Amino acid sequence: MANNMYFTGRLLSFNYKDYRQQGIQKVMSLTGLEFIRRFSLHILPKGFVRIRHYGILSSTSKPVSIPAICNQLPIIEVKQAKEVRNQDTYNPLCCPDCKTETMRVIEIIPTRGPPQIKQPSEKYVLHVS
Repeated sequence: MANNMYFTGRLLSFNYKDYRQQGIQKVMSLTGLEFIRRFSLHILPKGFVRIRHYGILSSTSKPVSIPAICNQLPIIEVKQAKEVRNQDTYNPLCCPDCKTETMRVIEIIPTRGPPQIKQPSEKYVLHVS
């Protein structure tokens, strides 16, 4: 957190380094609510652990280190994926285990959609006169 913080009734002001402009010191003033909101973004949920990348995975060295590492790795041939089953030869009556036509159609499920409302039978209709 910043070293120099001061509160002026409504605004909380503090010093920070602007690394986008070569690390020059600046002063930022925020309302108390906005400061708490920004600060709480740095609090991890219970059970989470913060991981910082450094060395070859640091943001500043990635553009140099990742291509250098890739150049040192051996080139691996990519194996082709298994041939996908031809859907034209699929037989729904063929059992997937014994490969014989022993499967029977019991019911054809209709396509998805909204539930169909059944009309009540005549004996349950209430007539009001």
